[in-house]
Amino acid sequence: MDHDGSTPEILHYMLSNITADNSGDSLCDYLPPIPAKGSGYHRLVCTVYHHSEELDISSLRIDGSSLSNRQFSSAHFLKENEEVLTPAAFRFSQGEKF
Repeated sequence: MDHDGSTPEILHYMLSNITADNSGDSLCDYLPPIPAKGSGYHRLVCTVYHHSEELDISSLRIDGSSLSNRQFSSAHFLKENEEVLTPAAFRFSQGEKF
């Protein structure tokens, strides 16, 4: 997820339902976080959630790499699934392209 504070969150990749026997269900193809030249700093966040039951993400599936298709709200996703999701790990970084 790429979020600079002034634009919507952009979803770069999402997997769900990962188990020891299953590599998970992909919501979208990986989109590398490449900030536009001169667009300032971008905050990159990787979030890992533990879920107590399998999630059906078929209605959220994203086709293509258009940024407008990749707008996402992690807060909304967590709120919609709060009965089964528990945030387990976060990783923050910041990048800028000159």
